Amino acid sequence: MDAKCELCGEPMPEGEQMFKYHGLSGPCPKPPLPKSVEEVGWCIVRYFGSDLTYWNGRFLDSSRGFETDNLKAIRFARQEDASIVLSWLLGNEGAAQEHMWVCP
Repeated sequence: MDAKCELCGEPMPEGEQMFKYHGLSGPCPKPPLPKSVEEVGWCIVRYFGSDLTYWNGRFLDSSRGFETDNLKAIRFARQEDASIVLSWLLGNEGAAQEHMWVCP
């Protein structure tokens, strides 16, 4: 199996197969491959009527601190962190929910 550069996807030159990226003998011959960004984290959610809303972290009150757009949500790396903030912010009125964001 040929070694390929992890940035551009092109084969590595002779003698550089042990490296992950071009650079020793020159820059990558092609532009970097496009990446899809996936981010998994925890967010604080709460229902307002039938709308699932996400805490944006900008306000502590419930009327301005929650939005329906999950891309504006504060993302926590650990459930424990989201749960601590949730209990301080809302008590038992919301939930710490795992969520995955996929950005273009």
